[in-house]
Amino acid sequence: MNKFKVAGLAMALGLSTNLYASDFSYNFVDLAIGKADSSDIDSSTGDYSSISGSFIFQDALFFSLESTTYEFDAADAETLQFGVGAFTATGSTTDLYGAVRIANSEIGTVDESGFQIDIGLRNQLTSHVGIDGRLKYHDVFDESGMGYLLAARYYPAPQLSFGVGYEYMDFNENDINTAFANFRYNF
Repeated sequence: MNKFKVAGLAMALGLSTNLYASDFSYNFVDLAIGKADSSDIDSSTGDYSSISGSFIFQDALFFSLESTTYEFDAADAETLQFGVGAFTATGSTTDLYGAVRIANSEIGTVDESGFQIDIGLRNQLTSHVGIDGRLKYHDVFDESGMGYLLAARYYPAPQLSFGVGYEYMDFNENDINTAFANFRYNF
């Protein structure tokens, strides 16, 4: 699929960048799977999968790419987003970050483009445990919506982490609740 080619290109570009000293890595590849339920799409539970990544291209600026798929019995929903973000330390163990992304979403045979804005906080509770919370605003399908994500991450090594999380999105007048687990490689 084209979205995986784009993700591969982003990873290759990220591997060629210089790493910056920071408590948090914004150079990563993240794979997630989970379950989602929808208030409108057949009122059913579906499968969720995502591949995302980011890499720093200048000091505190990063490029971001995310491909997300929801598979329900009645319809599938796919979204591809790419854009830029910035981050800053707000304390010795906390970062404030934000991103603006162009989004292309497809539900069944309907295909629309728009944008998404995220703002979040990352906090490193211990050397092995971190948390992430973010608010999301999107405007796709001539409708705007809000959402949030809460996640916890365990780092067995500085470059590897495993996480669990919950995401709520008001997407095209449809509530989607997602529980997920993920694996992240920091480079």
